Amino acid sequence: MNICQTTIAKLQQLDLADATLVLTAEKTRYRQILTLDSDFLFYRIGDQDNFEIIQVR
Repeated sequence: MNICQTTIAKLQQLDLADATLVLTAEKTRYRQILTLDSDFLFYRIGDQDNFEIIQVR
């Protein structure tokens, strides 16, 4: 599966909780997120910006 197919598959699996966080990021323009959910590597804010994943050390 190539990167485009992987991205489309991830976006089709967007659940209510993830959609809420994406919409909140679009409204507040806040890009940082602390998550273990790797789907946020594929989600885009406003179809352009990506999330800045906060690393847990």
